[in-house]
Amino acid sequence: MANAARVNNPTACSGVVDLRHTLNDFLKDLGHCGYSVRPSERRKGFATEMLRQLLEVAKKAGMNELYLSVEKKNEPSVKTITRNGGVYQRSFEYDGEQADIYRIAFRRQGGKKHASYLY
Repeated sequence: MANAARVNNPTACSGVVDLRHTLNDFLKDLGHCGYSVRPSERRKGFATEMLRQLLEVAKKAGMNELYLSVEKKNEPSVKTITRNGGVYQRSFEYDGEQADIYRIAFRRQGGKKHASYLY
């Protein structure tokens, strides 16, 4: 799990993020990670920073790409994903809700991982 962004109260939980190193058939529509930010802490950049830090963890773990799912109507989460290099891949329906899959790919240069993303 990646560390959260700086907070004023180090004992408070502003949000959580998780990383799935592999996807099975069930998880292929849910993606490699999930994140949630406490309602009182939203719109402060925590989700964007948590995902940014998670990308570093995924790269260090040797992953080449991440897939993330988001409900179409969740515009703040879509912005979080696209700010971190997410590119729309496809749509699907889950529990009657329309959702999209985004991909964040890590670029390799000369056999070494590079910090930038593919677009």
